[in-house]
Order: sequence, then C-alpha cells, then structure tokens
Amino acid sequence: MRKKIIIASLILLALGSLAFAQAKVQLTVQCDQTGAKVYLNDNLAGYTSPYLSLSIFPGNYTIRVVKDGFSEYRTNFTAFQSPITIVAHLGGSPQTPPAPPFPPATPVAPITPVVPTPPAAPPTPIYQLTIDANIDGARVYLNGSYAGITPFSASLPKGSYSIVVRLDGYEDYSRTVRLSSAYHFRATLTPLQYPVYINAVNVSDASIYRDYTYVGTAPYRGTWSLGSYLVRISAPGYAEYSERIYVNGPVNLQVSLSSLAVDFEIKLPESFSSSWKKLGKFNEVEVYLDGMRLDSLRGKAMPGTHRITLVYRDLRLEGDFQLLPGKPATIEFSLGVNVY
Repeated sequence: MRKKIIIASLILLALGSLAFAQAKVQLTVQCDQTGAKVYLNDNLAGYTSPYLSLSIFPGNYTIRVVKDGFSEYRTNFTAFQSPITIVAHLGGSPQTPPAPPFPPATPVAPITPVVPTPPAAPPTPIYQLTIDANIDGARVYLNGSYAGITPFSASLPKGSYSIVVRLDGYEDYSRTVRLSSAYHFRATLTPLQYPVYINAVNVSDASIYRDYTYVGTAPYRGTWSLGSYLVRISAPGYAEYSERIYVNGPVNLQVSLSSLAVDFEIKLPESFSSSWKKLGKFNEVEVYLDGMRLDSLRGKAMPGTHRITLVYRDLRLEGDFQLLPGKPATIEFSLGVNVY
C-alpha cells in the first residue's frame, strides 16, 4: 500500500510540474524608438510603439530589436516567471539586463526581476493588412523591407506603412497606407514597355505582322511589352521574312527582303511572229535574254535591268529593259524595246 501511495504522489507532482512549465510568461519590450521591429528567435514578433507586450512560453530566447538607421539591440534571456521587462536603447549603447538563472527543478520562491517593472502599457492595436495583385507571386515590401508575396496577409500594429509591390518585367506599384483598421487593396501591375523599330531597308511600305496580326508598314515604330513575338515582313514580289524576337529592352530590326522572279512575255512584230510559229521557219528567228537563247516567249526573270536581242537572218534588234519586283511585264519589239 505504501508503494502505491508513493507512485500516486510522483504522478501528481509530475502533472503539477507540467502545468507550471506550460504557464505563459508576460514579456514587455521597452524601446526608445517607435516602430522598431522585435524578433524572438529570429521570428518577427511585432513593433514597438514604444512598448510591445507579449505572452510567451517559458524557455530560452534570443531577442533582437532593430530599426533602420540605428544600432541593433540583441540579448539572450530565460523566460521563467512573469513579468519580464527588457529595455532596448537603439540610440546609444544597448543596455542588456542580466538574464535570470535557470529555474530549479522545483520552484521554491519568486524571482525578483532585475529591471524594475514600469507601469503596464496598453497593448498596441493589431490590424489585418491584405494585399492581392493581378499577378500572383509579386514581391511585397513594407517600409523598404521584404515581407512576402501576393496574395499577402499580415497582422500589423497601427501606423503608417509605405508599400511597394514589385515583379520583374512590370512597373513597381507603390502606395502608402495608414493602418487603423483592417485594410485590403488590389495592386494592378503594368507591364514594362520598350520601343520597337522594324524596317525593310530595300522596300518601302512592306507590311509588318506581330504573331500573325498586322501592326503597320515599314518603317515601323511602336511600343511593345516584355515577351517573345514572331515578326513577319512581306511585300509583293519579295520573299517573306520571319524572325522570333524577345523584347526585354529596345529593339532595332532592319532587314533586306529577297526579290522573287518576275513573269514576262515577249511580243514579236507580226512578220516575225508568223515565222516563229511556223515550224519550218522556227530557226530563222532567234530571241536572246541576257545572251541566252529562249525557246519560249514566256518565262521568269529576276527584277533588274536585262538585255533582249532578236536575230532574223541578217537583221538584229536589241535593247535594254527594266523588270520591277512583283510586276509581270510584257516586252514588245518595235523601233525599240517597250515594256508594259
């Protein structure tokens, strides 16, 4: 029977110790700067205004108090029994209160705080800030510090916040919010625009297409968003040019279109034409284009200047003519060479 009583007493003592270990400790951080960030074990716990009151579980902690333009305050302490007050001076040398000793296995007496406890400050109001954007994954910065990505939500103390929503390839979205209640807004990000110049240097008024959509004639100037595009340039009498470009800055695309062969037809004088058609007299009439004898009065030739020669017995006629890109031509002998 005595053994059972001892076991029961040990169980009750263990339960009591567990309940004591889980009791929260009241922590007050007093700072000479308003709006400083307070980190417990590198986790953001809140902002000073100038006090920050927290309830924490017993244990060992590292506390950091930081604010841009001031020296960082850092110290270690053991949370055992309420209340604990830490005074952080950011304007000068930090004052580090000595940490209380580790609690004994069984508490025997209250531990007197090292630093006198100031009058309890009213808790700082905390409000919900929610930000979403037309593109998820945009980075959110609060007062110049990275805070998360969209969609974004955080519980913050009352105060004024400078907010920037940023995404590569888009213009920054900036806004200042005075947080005095739950606040939600949507950031609309606008793609960055870059100047684009496209020209066919040997053809005027060539048609320009972007991803199969007509955008204008050469020389073309426009403003395009960041991205990849298929550019096509076409003009009558020329082979179509196509190229995929990636716009991540100003673009200057200048190309020379390749000419296509032009259809032509040769008209002979009536007296020569009849000889051409008669098989027996075919060899009496000879027609040459750029020195090469033709076996047909129809054909194709590249745009440019050409020489045509007609030989009939002792008669020889020749002259130069011009073929234009994309324009079929009719070549006729008379006193000279005419092209229609």
